[in-house]
Amino acid sequence: MSFYGDLALTADDLLAEFGQSITIRTNTPGNYDQDTGTTTITTADVVGNGCVFDYGTQAIDGTLIVQGDKQLYLSPVGMSEPGIDDLAIAGGVTWRITQVKAIAPAGVAVLYDCNLRK
Repeated sequence: MSFYGDLALTADDLLAEFGQSITIRTNTPGNYDQDTGTTTITTADVVGNGCVFDYGTQAIDGTLIVQGDKQLYLSPVGMSEPGIDDLAIAGGVTWRITQVKAIAPAGVAVLYDCNLRK
């Protein structure tokens, strides 16, 4: 394993010990049924380790980060990068992901930094 792969495992261990279980829910639209006028939705849940934090007042710019948003540090171990509008379920609260930044030195994800909004 590479140095950054080992670093991702260390981050996962720390988030498991000091954080909480986070469910990332992805809803993928399927086929459109012309007869019923509906589209099937496929839901997939992946559980990982993460920590949810309040933003400091200086981080809130009113556009990208607004009052009430939370910051999620999410382990990349066992999951792919979450997408915009995926849901993050932490402590029984469901949040919508509005931004995702992979912290990926040398192209290997070590941590995902996500913005959460209700």
